[in-house]
Amino acid sequence: MSDIGSNIYTRGRLSLNSSATSSINYWFDRDWFRIHLDAGQRVRFDLEGRPTGRGTLSDTYLRGIYNSSGSQLSGTTNDDGGTSTNSRVTFTASSTGDYYVAAGAYSSRTGSYRLTTTALGTTPPPSPTDDYSVNTGTRGRLNLNGNTTGNIESSGDRDWFRIRLNAGQQVRLDLEGSPTGRGTLRDTYLRGIYNSSGSQLSGTTNDDGGTSTNSRVTFTASRTGDYYVSAGAYSGTGTYRLTATSMGTLAPEVSVSGNGYDIADGDTSPRSADYTSFGSVNQNASAISRTFTVRNTGNATLTTSGLRVTGTGFSITEGLNRSIAAGGSDTFTVRMDTATAGSKSSRISFDTNDSNESRFDFAVNGIVTSPSMIAAASPILNSATPVSDTKVPQNSNIVLTFNENVRAGEGNITITNHSAGGRRVISVNNNGRSTRSNDPNEPWVTFSGKTMTIDPGEDLSAGNLIGVLYTCHHKTALI
Repeated sequence: MSDIGSNIYTRGRLSLNSSATSSINYWFDRDWFRIHLDAGQRVRFDLEGRPTGRGTLSDTYLRGIYNSSGSQLSGTTNDDGGTSTNSRVTFTASSTGDYYVAAGAYSSRTGSYRLTTTALGTTPPPSPTDDYSVNTGTRGRLNLNGNTTGNIESSGDRDWFRIRLNAGQQVRLDLEGSPTGRGTLRDTYLRGIYNSSGSQLSGTTNDDGGTSTNSRVTFTASRTGDYYVSAGAYSGTGTYRLTATSMGTLAPEVSVSGNGYDIADGDTSPRSADYTSFGSVNQNASAISRTFTVRNTGNATLTTSGLRVTGTGFSITEGLNRSIAAGGSDTFTVRMDTATAGSKSSRISFDTNDSNESRFDFAVNGIVTSPSMIAAASPILNSATPVSDTKVPQNSNIVLTFNENVRAGEGNITITNHSAGGRRVISVNNNGRSTRSNDPNEPWVTFSGKTMTIDPGEDLSAGNLIGVLYTCHHKTALI
């Protein structure tokens, strides 16, 4: 293993005009060395091995310079910039502090090396007539929806202004001169936006994006913190005005739906309408799959990660894209497995960069039914004579016809006199017979094929409203 760490806690140390030695012992080995530099200090780093007799490493690779937070500074890596396959980087510190130099090798090379630092002087400080410096120590300040003025006093002059922005804040920066009467500078040049470590952010320079030869950049802060705007000129000197205009805050907004119905974040009550309840399916039948839609209703890109199921019986069969553009959508699919019978319940969740729904989750459930759990279907009533809600003679029978053969079971038929009050419960035995008060040998209920006949007899009193209730407990048994 390497004897020197590869992070800001490394024990490797360097100072100006000195050297350090170590070894690259395995593929991807990195050795970090800490060096303290003042703002404006220029230094050359030489990483040497076999080509110059400084070690056994045949092809060194300077893997970058990092700031005090451990973030790599752009443009600081080099492979063969030194003698032969040695490496060299020349660097200027943007601010005073600790920096870290990462020594490594090309490909899988291993061996010993020497890392040397050579001071090349410092960038001259601002002249007494310069109004703002060119580093994070500048006294220049800019507020959102505010403006400031400055002066480009010599060729190559730059003025830095610090502005604090929240994550997602979109701001338009206008650097204006004589074309709009905001100063005497004929051709402004916005020389870039820099992060809190003084590293330039890509795509933030502009020459003539404003009115005529004025400059304009629209920028969105990726995180909350201090940023630095560099004002300059294409050529010439003169005064200018720099304005920061808020364009609102860009933020993603996640929403989830199933079957066209919205699903609330944290939902704990699955329902079939929005697909969160998968219903019931027989054991070993085809698995049930449901597709859910994730929409980004915000105005910034939504990122997603970690789509997962917590619980048993469900699985993800189609995942989500890692990013969804503003106004866009994507889908994912969840399957309820049928190999094991029983009630299933789980939670579906995924992580997002939506500030108030950073982890979106909802409950799902369903039932997988084993053969022993399946109840036989009851007969279906096809017709009744007489029909419901009609007048009948006192001596009428009630004939019910079903879609299949029926027979007697154990239970009751209830005849209720809704007009006069009172209720008779007919107890039906397996022979379909019961005791009548006026004729013990005549049954109340008889069965024949698909027909059940009920003889209410003495209960059909003239002018009374009579109700007959029957229930079915088994596939071909009526009670």
